[in-house]
Amino acid sequence: MIVIFAGPKAGEKLIRPLKEHGYCLCTITATDLGVKQALANGSDYAFTAMEMFEHLPWLKTNYQIKLVIDHSGPMLSQSPFFLLEWFQRNGYEIIKYRDALPLLPDNKLLHRVNSWEQLAASLNNFGRNIFLTTGSNNLEFLLKHPSLKEKQFIVRVIPDSKVVDKCLKNGISPKNLIAMMGPFSAKLNKALFQAYKADVIVAKENNAEIKNKAKAAFELGLPLIVLSKQEENAFNKIDDVIAYLNNKGI
Repeated sequence: MIVIFAGPKAGEKLIRPLKEHGYCLCTITATDLGVKQALANGSDYAFTAMEMFEHLPWLKTNYQIKLVIDHSGPMLSQSPFFLLEWFQRNGYEIIKYRDALPLLPDNKLLHRVNSWEQLAASLNNFGRNIFLTTGSNNLEFLLKHPSLKEKQFIVRVIPDSKVVDKCLKNGISPKNLIAMMGPFSAKLNKALFQAYKADVIVAKENNAEIKNKAKAAFELGLPLIVLSKQEENAFNKIDDVIAYLNNKGI
């Protein structure tokens, strides 16, 4: 069995190709919606990180876990991080799979940061209305950051009840919460940025939609802060992953 910590579009990038090669898969996702998508894409089992902690004894008893693929990205939230750490501590081999980062055009409005702490510091250089397209992971860090108390956050997340509830519990006003399923065109991004009177846009670079976000932001003259973290020793092609598995006899 191969365990996958699923990132965006893991179904088409990892789950389906690996199933076509006959691998037994267990996928770990951040949300219940992610679980449904993983199962629909062919994963034999799928759990949220919290559910996976409960199922670990059963999984270890019934299956030989041969490899863990971390496709979750560098900005991992706490529950999946602790679970990934558990696999590491217990001697399981972990390989990283990262989406190839799309090229963004040079623009004076583009600002790159490599951590959430750098992001918080950077946000102080811009206006009050911050439009977050980074999901709900680490939302608490920004909302509770002492330097950002006067900021207003507009948050766009997937329409998952647990994610929406998390945002509301952390103080996001319903009027500033957008629960929509992508992908989002540049035109739609532009309309949303305008409607919410955004002063600055925040996005992750390990996201296939970053180009549309950048296009919309730049056309409006809005600064775009990108969480960008290139990682060494990470696969970004499924053919290379499968070749690695074959070489390992998995």
